[in-house]
Amino acid sequence: MLLILAASAQAPEAESLAKDLEAAATDQARAAIVDAHPEVRADIQKIVLADATDWFAKFEYDNALKGYRAVLAIANANQDEARIAATWRMIGVCLGRKNDAAGAAEFEQKALDLSARIGDKATQAEALLSLTGAYATLGRLEDAERVGRQGIALNQELGNQRRAAALQVNLSIILGEKGDQEAKAAMLREAIQTSEAGNFPDVLAGALNNLGVVYYDQGDYERSLQYLRRAADVMEKQPVQDKSRLATMHSNMAVMLAGLDRNREAFAEYDKAAALAAGDEARSIHIRFNRGALYEAGGDLAKALEEYRAASAYYANSSLRTDAVRTNAGYAETLQAAGQTRAAVELGEKTLAEARRIGSPDLVRLSLKSLGEAYLTLGRREDARSAYLEAIAAIESVKLSGSQDERDNFFHHEKLAPYHGMVRLLLEGGKTFEALQYSERAKARLLVDVLRGGRAEILRTMTAGEKQKERDLSAALAAADARIERQRGGPDAGLLRGRTQAATAIDQFHTALYQAHPELRVARVEFEPIRMEQLAELLRDADTALLEYTVTKVGIDLFAIERGAAGQPHVECYQLRDADGLAAQIEQYRRLLAARDLEYKPAAQALYRRVLGPASALLRRKKRLVIVPDGALWELPFQALVNPAGRYVIQDAAVFYAPSLTAAREMLVYPRRKTDSSRTLLALGAPAATGNLPPLPQAESEVRQIGEMYGRSGALLTGNQALKERWKEMAPEYRILHLATHGVLDGNNPLYSYLVMSRAPGSSEDSVLTAREILSMNLEADVAVLSACETARGKFRPGEGLIGISWAFLVAGTPTTVVSQWKVDAASTSRLMVAFHRNLRANSRGGVIAGRAEALRAAVLPLLATAEYRHPFYWAGFVLIGNGY
Repeated sequence: MLLILAASAQAPEAESLAKDLEAAATDQARAAIVDAHPEVRADIQKIVLADATDWFAKFEYDNALKGYRAVLAIANANQDEARIAATWRMIGVCLGRKNDAAGAAEFEQKALDLSARIGDKATQAEALLSLTGAYATLGRLEDAERVGRQGIALNQELGNQRRAAALQVNLSIILGEKGDQEAKAAMLREAIQTSEAGNFPDVLAGALNNLGVVYYDQGDYERSLQYLRRAADVMEKQPVQDKSRLATMHSNMAVMLAGLDRNREAFAEYDKAAALAAGDEARSIHIRFNRGALYEAGGDLAKALEEYRAASAYYANSSLRTDAVRTNAGYAETLQAAGQTRAAVELGEKTLAEARRIGSPDLVRLSLKSLGEAYLTLGRREDARSAYLEAIAAIESVKLSGSQDERDNFFHHEKLAPYHGMVRLLLEGGKTFEALQYSERAKARLLVDVLRGGRAEILRTMTAGEKQKERDLSAALAAADARIERQRGGPDAGLLRGRTQAATAIDQFHTALYQAHPELRVARVEFEPIRMEQLAELLRDADTALLEYTVTKVGIDLFAIERGAAGQPHVECYQLRDADGLAAQIEQYRRLLAARDLEYKPAAQALYRRVLGPASALLRRKKRLVIVPDGALWELPFQALVNPAGRYVIQDAAVFYAPSLTAAREMLVYPRRKTDSSRTLLALGAPAATGNLPPLPQAESEVRQIGEMYGRSGALLTGNQALKERWKEMAPEYRILHLATHGVLDGNNPLYSYLVMSRAPGSSEDSVLTAREILSMNLEADVAVLSACETARGKFRPGEGLIGISWAFLVAGTPTTVVSQWKVDAASTSRLMVAFHRNLRANSRGGVIAGRAEALRAAVLPLLATAEYRHPFYWAGFVLIGNGY
């Protein structure tokens, strides 16, 4: 009884001393209080530790710091090294949450050293987690990666899966900063799996947020937005909300919406983020610099400069160095846009120096983004050249994540600036061929990589079982994406979870494959644009011309190449400086054709003058045109333009298209596996009625007429036999693929566009073949003919060209596709297709398929000569992409 009374009597004194200890301003003052009252140290420690823990849980980090410093004073007096190490760690965490990365690193390193010396592995593991984030924020990437990997190993040894997963999230950020998006995404997907299995929602939200950032960095804004929304949803469902982290997620969502040109929604997200970040100065500043980029993109330079100026001033004395570099890079770009070039150069050079010190390729690229242009404005041409070349090297050093469809937009608009800058410099210096090479460097990079064997090497090494497993995993991912696409109102958490699991399974499969065959990693070669002798291979004769377009901020460059007097390629460049309104003019012409408007010729003549007119003298002598469009020019049917003599382009020359000249040359020499001569044609048409799509009575007749030409070497799949499962099984064994079926375009997500087939009862396959599924196939066909609606369309994306079904066939290994640009007429299409195959067989000899573009032209001319089908609507919609020889 006396003990209880004595304890009760001491409690008020302990509580009062605890308050004094928490309020003390210095270590000396705290030590004096503790030394004066040794008899109640234990009671005081319980009180201040409970207070600190409670404040930390409520995200009140200033108060938590007071509590932990009070705990530290008692631990020092007691010489309790375990408590000292644990408290140093929590002080470091609080400082990190307050964005004092330098202070956080100091205390976490002290905690790490002491806990390692006394053998306290639990505290050591926790300190490694916090130290990883602190070093990353300071830009000490090598140190961050080192302690991050130590932390993951130690936490896994201790069985602490939550901390191991949290460390994977931190380490993934560092890997991304170092340019390894592939390793970053793989690590995040593993952390997501662990967090879902262990129910670690805070770690899960961080992993989802950062996976969204991976997709953003690779230009896939829509998929990024899906993951960011799921991350925010996870955070919002927690009983106590971390408003600062939620603010970051809403700010990130605004960045994605801006990338999708949904600016009104982006500003609304920034408003949400700012409200959540109220009271958190560092987070609020981060939101301001992001919003500055949106103002700059919208042309409101005054507001952009206001936001950047405030952010730059804050970061001038902050330890948040990676954020500082990103802010100042955007600030310099806005200064340049506002005409303050000297200020832009001064800030840009300072920012670049820090980006180089940190060693992040992306920070270097951002720092150089406007520096080259600023140097040019000041007449510093050599400095501009150096800036462009360093930016290009930084871009090309990045290791991309995911499968082909997840990499296709890496070269989005902001990454093209240094390439375009080099084109401009070289043209001004009279180095036209070198300018063409830099135009090529940013075009069809993924496609060229695949064609040069990056995928073929794996295929030759994989066993039959491994190939089947890859097909199964790819099909599972495609099915997950299809479910997401069909979900109205956006995908729910379950669908995204399924998608992540499918993507993780493919990551893990490929990781194991590369571990088993390390020689495949080193077999990949650095991208090289087309060389002069390779260009000569594309110029089969003096009747051929190559036309490549490069659309930049200042206009359009048209490179025209023909055989010179000595038989070598001669490159000429025509600079079409007026690019304003071109996309609208092309779209208007397409509408006239699609509507069968009889007043289309003035538009056809105007477009000819605008995009081909400068090279008209060269074109008068040519019978074959290889065209590499860019931007909106991918939507233009060049074959239907009308020259000054009143003739369509196709009346004088065969026309075909390519994503780049480098890709065109690779398709020309693409190695083909010897196929069975009895398997030439696989034709699918008139599948069983599906949904609301109308029947295709002409399709079966078309397929049967074509099949008769090939006799026993052709196989036909029609009606209930036009099974997707059967087609996927047979397609890799045939030289020519012909599909006469409905094609459905998804303009927002072109790789979700699909071809309609039949479905067998009870089959695990559905009835639609998506572009994404085609990407995962390994085809040996020389030609794929898609006699369907709008199979040539998609989104034109900088770098890779027009993404859609035709692009998917090229990546899958088919170097030539014949596709349609608008909804086509059934009767004229059947006539055109039958004639194309007849001409193709006539041009081919000894099993070698040749004269592809000429075969299509020869099929068009009879239609053009008839009154019924003379209008371009009936014949201009079909184009040949890839190898037209």
